[in-house]
Amino acid sequence: MTEERYSIILEARDETLLAQATRDEVEHFWDEHEEQYFGLRMQADGPGHWLVFVTEDIPEDERLSCEA
Repeated sequence: MTEERYSIILEARDETLLAQATRDEVEHFWDEHEEQYFGLRMQADGPGHWLVFVTEDIPEDERLSCEA
């Protein structure tokens, strides 16, 4: 079985922040950047590879739920 890989993409600039990373590398990325990026969605990009789209801005619907 092939280990799944993940690429983190900054959606607004279509910029790859992390490419073909293992789950451990993704967890480390989030530990380092959890205040900077907000996850939007995941999209399959072929067998064993996921694109993880992020933004630097908290979406309005999430911002409202954080303020409640």
